[in-house]
Amino acid sequence: MGKRNKAGQVQVNTPSEGMNKANNLAEDRVVTLFERRIKPRWRQALWALAMLILLAIIVFNFSRARWQRLATGYARLDTAGSVEALADLAVEFDRQEIAALAQLRKGRMLMEEEKYQQAFLAFEQVENSFAKPRFLIPAQLGQAYAMEAQEDHRTAERTFRHLLEHPQVDHAVQVAAWCGAGRNALALDQLDAAKQAFRRVLELADQGPYAQQARLFLRDIELHAEPPPPIDNTP
Repeated sequence: MGKRNKAGQVQVNTPSEGMNKANNLAEDRVVTLFERRIKPRWRQALWALAMLILLAIIVFNFSRARWQRLATGYARLDTAGSVEALADLAVEFDRQEIAALAQLRKGRMLMEEEKYQQAFLAFEQVENSFAKPRFLIPAQLGQAYAMEAQEDHRTAERTFRHLLEHPQVDHAVQVAAWCGAGRNALALDQLDAAKQAFRRVLELADQGPYAQQARLFLRDIELHAEPPPPIDNTP
């Protein structure tokens, strides 16, 4: 039923008027909910979003600067032509891969300059600072060559053989290490160990400089082998 007006007449609400009132009431409730509950949190959400965007910009700029620095470091590594320049790179990028590469190049350069003890120390620093096989293996190989050049044949032979125990030593390093072990065993007059090492070289590679070395050393061992003692046929 409708409500009576001041004249006592009954007013009847039409369906459309009822729907309009219901819609208005619903809108009022939505506005009230937004003003009291959602709007304050919405502002907080905008503030948090702004902080996230700012943080993303900072991280992006930091990463960009870091990669630019690394790119500059690798460019300097390619053009470094002295032990001093490589040493500076190793210090500047300490504990980073550029430092390992710089130290390995520094060691090879010192070997060429016949500064074998300094070369050994450069290779040793890589071994002590980097555990990745791609740095560790050439560092140990360099140490073995440095010890051999200083005529510390016992340490060199042991280092070459220790390197062969590493599970990730590739074929080329195996050949070089077996040949190095053979040379130093021969220098120590350990003929059986030397022959075993040189034969292993030929099993791994029948061509190339290491195979040529192995054949020459095996031939030399056979030529200079002591003749067997005479057989005593006296009754």
